[in-house]
Amino acid sequence: MEVGSQSLLDHGRPETLLSFSSRRHLPVILQTEAAECGLVCLAMIAGFHGYDTDLTSLRRRFNISSHGTNLKTLVDMAARLHLAGRALRLEMESLEELQLPCVLHWDMNHFVVLKSVKRNVVIIHDPAVGERELTSEMFAKHFTGIALELMPTEDFKPGEERQHLKLRHFWSGISGLKRSLSQVLILSLLLQLFAVVAPFYVQTVVDDVILRGDDSLLLVLAIGFGLLLVIQAGTSVLREWVILHISSRLNVQMAANLFRHLIRLPMSYFSTRHMGDVVSRFGSLNKVRELLTTGLVSAVVDGIMAMITLAAMFFYDIRLTLIVLLAVFLYASLRLLFYRPLRLLTEEEIVAQARHDSHFMESMRAIQTVKLFQRENDRQSQWHNYLVDVINKDIRITRWNISYNVVNRLLFGLENLLVIYFAALAVMGDVFTIGMLYAFMSYKNRFVQSMDTLVAKWIELKMLGLHMDRLSDMVFTKAEVIGGDMTGLRILTRLSPCKEKLKCTILPFGMVKRRCQFFKI
Repeated sequence: MEVGSQSLLDHGRPETLLSFSSRRHLPVILQTEAAECGLVCLAMIAGFHGYDTDLTSLRRRFNISSHGTNLKTLVDMAARLHLAGRALRLEMESLEELQLPCVLHWDMNHFVVLKSVKRNVVIIHDPAVGERELTSEMFAKHFTGIALELMPTEDFKPGEERQHLKLRHFWSGISGLKRSLSQVLILSLLLQLFAVVAPFYVQTVVDDVILRGDDSLLLVLAIGFGLLLVIQAGTSVLREWVILHISSRLNVQMAANLFRHLIRLPMSYFSTRHMGDVVSRFGSLNKVRELLTTGLVSAVVDGIMAMITLAAMFFYDIRLTLIVLLAVFLYASLRLLFYRPLRLLTEEEIVAQARHDSHFMESMRAIQTVKLFQRENDRQSQWHNYLVDVINKDIRITRWNISYNVVNRLLFGLENLLVIYFAALAVMGDVFTIGMLYAFMSYKNRFVQSMDTLVAKWIELKMLGLHMDRLSDMVFTKAEVIGGDMTGLRILTRLSPCKEKLKCTILPFGMVKRRCQFFKI
């Protein structure tokens, strides 16, 4: 990016502006195109002040050059968003006096957003990589000394301007999907009902058969529940076949529709994006398909089963059930607490992986040029840096997951300990039988498992917004109109100043001998 005109720069110390608003959140938005870091910074600061927008909407309003944005253009664009720009030249010692968040000029060719300054630590939102935490020494190596404060004017109005890609956009054009999903739902409910009946078998055997020594009742129970087991296995196989059928149809139709749109996007879409990023965005379609085929049905089934098993648990003992409910509530709260950082880290990992894949594919595609100019070591070094970046992102995600798993094990371990303790007291007080204890523990485990799956699907549904946002960049980009019967021969005839008839011989790609010859041009 170019530094804007000097008339915009104020060499004085920035004043501290008053703000009486409540605590707000600065979003992390990653750039999609190579030269839109300034636009991304505007989107993040506008979002901080309450104007939620996406890059697709901003691209329609502002025509960004492929060479990027300078400071003057950034101020002009901010004014159209009703944000007053105040450009400053300052030293490192004056960072804490800036009205945050603000835009910083970075590495002489980039813009970032300054989030906070705390002692020797500076936190920025980099449109290229996400949130970064830097020491003052590292920060000084990149900061050029130019900042842009952006504050809402009196015409600024909080609101939302973004195009949301909904799940209905995917299933609306697929025939027979609702009927197939209904079949999966019914079969899944049957499987869960079989699981509900199973604890009665254990309770009856322990309380009636063993205590009375009734061999005939034991035989009847074994045969009856054995038949249920066979029916359950058959239902499970049928359900998997239906899911396979739905998944295959969805995969073909959704991928074909998206590729049809992708191949018709203008050349500017591909020239401003890395190849790996386009491939990664197209791959996000798999997450949507998985949720449509199994995720939604599983969430509905687990929700119903959770209510049924919860009712059965209340029938056995209210106090024990409340202990389990408290543990599940804390578990759901914990998952929600970990959601935001994991979503941000997942997005950063996807972008880093796409950048790594782009470099690999471009290296393989240009291997002849690389060898011709003897640039193998340079490409290897760059690839290694991208790989390390991906691994570092994965390490951060794994650290969060380790922390979550430890807390989760402690939570449900304590819950199981308390339930067994109070249930044993109930057995010793003749409130429970041993068979009832086995049955309650079975229902409790079933309830916890159902709620675990339900909460996980809920988080997946929220996390799906990440993939929907990545797909929306592709889906909401206007495709070129392909019309007429403009064949290759007609195109060449119009472009070639030949007087005689043009003849073109092209052998299909993939044959041993490939050539394209033009005669009498």
